[in-house]
Amino acid sequence: MVDVLPATSPEHAIIVSSTEMSTGEQSNVSTLGYSTQQLDQLKLACEETAHVLSHQLGAECRLLIRPPYVIAGDLDQQILTKYHSEIVQPVEHALYQSLFRQRTEKPITILIFSSDNVYQRYADTLDGRNTANYYGYFERDQRRVVMNRQTGDGTLIHELTHAFIQADFPQLPVWFDEGLATLYEESDFAEGRAGLTGLPNWRLKTLQEGKRNGNLQTLEKLIASNGLRSRYQSLDYAHARYFCLYLQEQRLLSACYRSLRGTHLSDPQGIATLRASAKKKASLKLRKIFCDG
Repeated sequence: MVDVLPATSPEHAIIVSSTEMSTGEQSNVSTLGYSTQQLDQLKLACEETAHVLSHQLGAECRLLIRPPYVIAGDLDQQILTKYHSEIVQPVEHALYQSLFRQRTEKPITILIFSSDNVYQRYADTLDGRNTANYYGYFERDQRRVVMNRQTGDGTLIHELTHAFIQADFPQLPVWFDEGLATLYEESDFAEGRAGLTGLPNWRLKTLQEGKRNGNLQTLEKLIASNGLRSRYQSLDYAHARYFCLYLQEQRLLSACYRSLRGTHLSDPQGIATLRASAKKKASLKLRKIFCDG
């Protein structure tokens, strides 16, 4: 039986409670690394989040409570459920098998809108954002993913990666944070779904054009900086992504992430961590970039 929580007004979105989950979904949720008590607390927090959000979204929207997620949008309940079961859960499982360990203790909201017009309208209403140049975004203070469905599943995986990083390692340097998120926006599951494997994508063209135009900064400058250049943001995204792809190919990506998580106080940008990895790995390219002498 569907457990639908009544909206306080016909103009408000309808909330579908987590008790409506299928047996398969409930089975999957129980393996996500939370205790029963933690799940109960997250369910209550998700219900509170959904109640507030229902007053901010129009009657065309539906909200699903799937602890630790509140998933909403101007889409049918079945479509939102499919996003949860076929993308959110498998990606979470894969990345927590291979990379992350600390799970969120607070709800993560995922808003998926059917068109660019609806997406831009709600981005402005909810977060005061002008999203004309962005497929989606992660609002960190609210732990909220917002995306235009028409841009594809990669956008959701990109923004979810940011949400998982915030829970696991919020001090991760920007180059690595954006490098991982852009890496996984075009990816496939590793064997046994024990991780994600980033694949080449459209950002390579941006990287190549930036190099030809002389706008590509050195890798050392990218890593040493505290953020991405506003004028060349797309280029820096591509640069960070393809360096993470290189680390993945060298089987250094997970090791560098985990090492930096333990040494970020003394090595906030990861230079020393990468230097140590280069010395351990027979990679002339890494040694040339990061090793002394």
